[in-house]
Amino acid sequence: MTTANVCSRVAAAMLVSGLTTWSATANAGVAEPNGLSIPQPISADAPYQTSAGSLTLQSLFASRNEQIDWQLDASTSPAVFSPLCGFTGTLVLRGGGCKVDFGWYNVTPGNFPPLDSEIYTLVPKTDPIFNQTFHPQAGETGQTFTAAAIQSDPNYKGGLIGFASKGNPSEVCSQTHYSQQQLNVTCTNCTPNAAWITTLIYKSTATPNAYYLSFEDLPMSPTNFQGFPGQMYTNDGDFNDFVYFITGIDCQGAGKPCETTQMGACKAGLTDCSAGMQVTCQSQTKPSPEKCDGIDNDCNGATDEGNLCASNEVCDRGSCVKSCGSGEFPCNAGFVCKAGYCVETSCETVSCPADKVCHEGVCAGPCDKVTCPQAQVCNVGVGKCGDPCVGVTCTGDRVCDAGVCVLACSCKGCDAGHVCNTGNGHCVDAGCENKTCPTGTVCAAGACVDACQGVVCPNGAACKDGQCGDPSMGTSASTGVGAGGTGGTSFVGSGGNTATGAGGMTTSASGTGGSDQGKKPLPAEPGCNCSLGDEAPNDLAAAASGLLLLAFGRRRGRRQAALSR
Repeated sequence: MTTANVCSRVAAAMLVSGLTTWSATANAGVAEPNGLSIPQPISADAPYQTSAGSLTLQSLFASRNEQIDWQLDASTSPAVFSPLCGFTGTLVLRGGGCKVDFGWYNVTPGNFPPLDSEIYTLVPKTDPIFNQTFHPQAGETGQTFTAAAIQSDPNYKGGLIGFASKGNPSEVCSQTHYSQQQLNVTCTNCTPNAAWITTLIYKSTATPNAYYLSFEDLPMSPTNFQGFPGQMYTNDGDFNDFVYFITGIDCQGAGKPCETTQMGACKAGLTDCSAGMQVTCQSQTKPSPEKCDGIDNDCNGATDEGNLCASNEVCDRGSCVKSCGSGEFPCNAGFVCKAGYCVETSCETVSCPADKVCHEGVCAGPCDKVTCPQAQVCNVGVGKCGDPCVGVTCTGDRVCDAGVCVLACSCKGCDAGHVCNTGNGHCVDAGCENKTCPTGTVCAAGACVDACQGVVCPNGAACKDGQCGDPSMGTSASTGVGAGGTGGTSFVGSGGNTATGAGGMTTSASGTGGSDQGKKPLPAEPGCNCSLGDEAPNDLAAAASGLLLLAFGRRRGRRQAALSR
């Protein structure tokens, strides 16, 4: 096959200098080492017009309902990825004519280019799709590949991977191009010297954990991006020669629970690489109408505000309950009824700011000096410890962690010192993955320990079986239900979520046979309870998106009374 029918473009004229004749593209997001903006419009390649409208990046993104600006959103990172469960890939656009292998390689600590034998093929150059010139076009589908090609490959070393368009020595596209820019040929006459960009990366806006990798196929010399001096075929910089859509991959550092700068339910997020390699925290919840559930649903900084309950009820820490003023539900010893809520006798005449509560006559933050039981957090909005995964249901290969759905450890792996409990999808201390602990204990560092060890409950309440009680009602935690039995938790789950399973509390996830997905909490006990500050901000230490924290206890609504717990 001659070079005339394998190259991706025919240049308008022979290359006469080491510099390109491209025009700068206004507002482009990426530039080559010599300052030239990429990607270039396809119109810059005048002699090449066959089906041009269906071979542009902008037409590709439009056909796939992506909210991607083909110039402004172009990036050179993330250039390396972690292959996750459900990994798939598809050739979605081919504006070049070369036949080259597309493959992956293990990223090395020193970022050295892999040998050709260390690039493992995903789409071979012998695929029949390459017998069709300039296909697939926008809207068409080419060759596909799956996770099994990498995760089950004995060559996979378990870490990050990169992608490469492997050069074909029998064609003019003889040079291998990498997703990692630093592995490409360096421009020696650029200031500063830097590697040429041969791959642009776009994060999908329509599909989670998915990216487009757009390759230029022709080689370049150390002094010229467009090709070796004297060859008549040039890189045109439109980056549509080979475009692969890859799902089930994530950038390094992504997919972990985090806190955004927003308030309430909107505070909980997941790390993401939405701006190249810069890891940011993206909220997983949008504001919703406020309701009596112990959550700042509308994300305005106030929890359970407004008239959310019936006229003879108050919203007390996440539940509508009968007012103690009715006489039907008296307060415990040491508490008095004030404005429908039970408050400590020593706090009856004390007035606290909105973000404080009264305990033993002193105003303090509702979660000050509190250490909740394992995997629980203190909800400032309701002043209770609870599991942020209660009410959060995850599907597929995802489990709940700190109130958000993350990939199971069988997909994402675990940090040093932890191993994967494949039964529930959570990382646990080494030695705890197959250990069942008695009721009232949890597994830590391979041993069963008291579930209340080191716990300091809000308001001086007692801890029993890993649950903080409620002193205003004179009880410890209400009894919950799990597939394996009860264990002193106020949550319901299939086997328990950070609660009970067969044998009671075990790890920070679930007992043996337990589910990692929280279910609806038990109905709140009738009666009244202690109250918090007026419209206290909901500043969860590990806030959860869409949490139904009814099990955290009952909180007062909007009142002007002196407050206590």
